[in-house]
Amino acid sequence: MKDLRKTEEYKKAYSRADRICKYMPHLVGKMSSPKTESPAQKQAFEDRITEFQIEQDSINNMSRKSLLKRYGAKLNRYNQHKPKDLERSRD
Repeated sequence: MKDLRKTEEYKKAYSRADRICKYMPHLVGKMSSPKTESPAQKQAFEDRITEFQIEQDSINNMSRKSLLKRYGAKLNRYNQHKPKDLERSRD
């Protein structure tokens, strides 16, 4: 089975959901997964919304144990800290 996260369609849909999370977070709770969209778009939307919810719960000082209880295995996938500017040098 093809990994949907590597497709261009997924990346575009994730970017759209990311803009909603950044600039209109008050709408996130009122939104639902798109029913007429492709599987890649649905997955991207759900992934970004879950990631946003984890971020918000972490900001609200929810303990790691509580986060694991609520999100389970999803937490490890979304809570990976990506190193910033790996190619940055100290010239």
